[in-house]
Amino acid sequence: MNEANRLQRVIGVRSLTDSTYAIKLAWDSAVKIQAGQRVALGLPDSDERRWYSVYSCCKGGEAEFLVREVENGNVSRQLRGCQPGDQLIVGGVEGHFVIDPESIRTTTYLFIATGTGVAPFHAFVQAYPDLNYILLHGVRYLRERYDMQDYPPERYVACVSREEGGDFYGRVTDYLKQMDVPPTHKVYLCGNQRMIYDVYYALVSRDHPENAFATEVYF
Repeated sequence: MNEANRLQRVIGVRSLTDSTYAIKLAWDSAVKIQAGQRVALGLPDSDERRWYSVYSCCKGGEAEFLVREVENGNVSRQLRGCQPGDQLIVGGVEGHFVIDPESIRTTTYLFIATGTGVAPFHAFVQAYPDLNYILLHGVRYLRERYDMQDYPPERYVACVSREEGGDFYGRVTDYLKQMDVPPTHKVYLCGNQRMIYDVYYALVSRDHPENAFATEVYF
């Protein structure tokens, strides 16, 4: 087996919505991974792999990944059917969408996600409990506020675009129009490409420093 690929054991699959779930693996401590990084997951008897960001990071020898089941997507459907004890191929760790632990005490973070793009932010919060942050999560429906109980209410804003009952009715870009974002805030954007472009240019037009952004596109 390629040294970049290892077998990891499935602990369980946790359903979040009809199309989204979290898959938990027993994590080999020899494989170093940071919150915000991603790995390629697949079944041992298949050559197909898909990249997923870590959703919670290696506490107690476990790691969890957030997966959206894609219509006609072989890997996402196969992973949902995994049972405890099954083995998965885990490809090499990649990604620079991470936080510098040395900067945590002096930085305020604005995290903005759409859909399952919230995965790295959930991992950040789990890995670094002292983070000073606000998370804007853009979703279509209330049921897509994945594990919202894991964030203090004053730090999590659900921007729900297709039904009322969230913290804000509309898109994250609409919410930003009424939000003061000091130029000292470090802005992390993860989700669909249009959101990333719209938020970036909206904040830069308000004189937010161009070097104060980190981005990760989710398709």
